[in-house]
Amino acid sequence: MKLKKGTSNRWDKSRGNIWVPVIVVLLLAPVLTILTHKFIVSPKVVDGGDHGGGHAEHGSSDKHDDHGGGKGHDMHHKTIGPLTTNLAGEHRTRFINVTYQIEGSDKKFEDKINHAEAKIKSATISYLSSLTLAAINNNPRMMSLIQRELKDKLNAVHGLENVIENLDFTEFSIQ
Repeated sequence: MKLKKGTSNRWDKSRGNIWVPVIVVLLLAPVLTILTHKFIVSPKVVDGGDHGGGHAEHGSSDKHDDHGGGKGHDMHHKTIGPLTTNLAGEHRTRFINVTYQIEGSDKKFEDKINHAEAKIKSATISYLSSLTLAAINNNPRMMSLIQRELKDKLNAVHGLENVIENLDFTEFSIQ
C-alpha cells in the first residue's frame, strides 16, 4: 500500500514511547513482589478481639514501672522468640512463627525466666505444634485462646509456677 505524500508511517509515531513499557515493568515488578510476599506468602494473623485489658491493666510502660503503676509493684518484661514450628495436620507443611512478651511482678522474675528459657521455648513449641490451621482459621477468638492456654502451660513449667501474669504476642504469622 502506498503512503500519501505528507503522511508518515504509523510506526514512526510509536518510536518515542518504547521506554514507557520498560519503565513500567521495572517499577511494577518490585512493588508486586513486595505485596505478594507481604499479603500472600507471609500474611499476619490480626486479632480484632479483646486482649483482656492488655497493657492498660499493668500500666503503659515497657520497662520496669518504678512508680508502682497504680498497683504498688514493679512489672518485669521478657521477650521470647521468634520461634517457628510446624502446625499439626495438613502433612505438617504449614508453619507458625511467633514472638511474644511475658510479664510478671515477682521480684526474681528475670532470674526465673532466664533460668527456664529453654523449658519455655520447648513448652511453646510443643503447644504450638499441636495446633491445626483449621482450628485457628475457624475460631475468630483463637488468638485470645492461644494466649491464655500458652500462659497457663508456661506457668506450669517447673520453676515458673504462676510467675507469668500476662502474655502478649508481638508477632504471630502462619505460612
